[in-house]
Order: sequence, then C-alpha cells, then structure tokens
Amino acid sequence: AITERRRLLALAAVVSAAIVLHNIPEGMATYVASFHSVSAGLPLAIAIAIHNIPEGLAVAMPIYHATGSRSRAVLLGTLSGLSEPFGALLASIVANEASSKAAFGGMFGLTAGMMTYVCISELLPTAFNESGVGRGLIVGSFFCGCAVMALSLVAEKVATAS
Repeated sequence: AITERRRLLALAAVVSAAIVLHNIPEGMATYVASFHSVSAGLPLAIAIAIHNIPEGLAVAMPIYHATGSRSRAVLLGTLSGLSEPFGALLASIVANEASSKAAFGGMFGLTAGMMTYVCISELLPTAFNESGVGRGLIVGSFFCGCAVMALSLVAEKVATAS
C-alpha cells in the first residue's frame, strides 16, 4: 500500500509539473490575444478554462487515491492551474504586439510534446494497472478526453479568428 501511495504521488508530481509548464504558454497566449482585442481574449480564456478541467482532474485523481483527502486533491489540482496567470504576467513583461508568432508556436509545440509524453508514459500505464477497471472503459475514456481537448482547441481557434 505504501509503494502504491508513493507511485501515485510520483505520478501526480510528474503530471503537475507537465501541466504547470503547459499552462504558462496558455497564459501568455491569453494575454497576447487580450492585448490585441478583449473580444478575442475573453472567448479564448473561456475555452482554455474549459480544457483546464480535465488537466486539474489529472492532477487531483492520483493525489486523492494516494491520500484519500478530497480537499488536498482539489487544492493541488487547482494550484496547478495558477501557472496560467503567471504566464500572462510573464507575457505582460516580455511580450508585445511585435512578438513573433513562431516563438509562441514553438512553446506550444514543446508543451504539447511534454503532455503527450506524460500521458503515454505515465497516465495510460497507471490506468491499465488499476485492478477492476476494464480496458474498454480506459480506451473509451481516453478518446472522450481527446474529444474534449479537440473541441476546446476548436473553440479556441474560433475565438481567435474573430
């Protein structure tokens, strides 16, 4: 039981780190979009907030199962999203209208790769190792999660096209 608890807490730490790093460029993108146009920035912020829900759950679930503490899981899951305002603050210091789109594209590509790696190397193997959970449920949930993320990205694209 202690080994399982440590494994889940290590998983939560890896996922949290990846999500924190993933959220910084999102905060920067929200700032830049809002800098150009509040009408573009607000829908973008809403779309990003929606897709942050599964990210918070990815942090909270292993913490809850390792500690049994719902409040600790919710707190740490919520804290993982606070890197987005930090990204916006950072962008407000270093970014302006002349910022290169390639720089933001590179940051998004880097964080996408990090999140993909975490999912493939940590989250899916952990899910498959859970006793009593069918593979069909895990695979179905995986694809539902992909659909939620894809829809949030489409919403983001629609918001920034305005």
